[in-house]
Amino acid sequence: MALAACLLFDRQTERTLRALWDRLEDLGVPTLRSHTHGRHVPHVSYAVVRDGDVEAIHRSVAALPDGGAVGLRF
Repeated sequence: MALAACLLFDRQTERTLRALWDRLEDLGVPTLRSHTHGRHVPHVSYAVVRDGDVEAIHRSVAALPDGGAVGLRF
């Protein structure tokens, strides 16, 4: 089991990223659109843990302060 801390996007940005995935796929560049089960959500992963004490990880993440909105530019 893997556990990740991810940044998800608003609906408009998600639609834009999915459209970009489609354009890249049309050019033969694989993206998360066609990877494995094909139900991936556009995101930015901050940290990914592939194994470990899941409950300890949940507690650690829950203890982090809310830093508010994050601006991200490409």
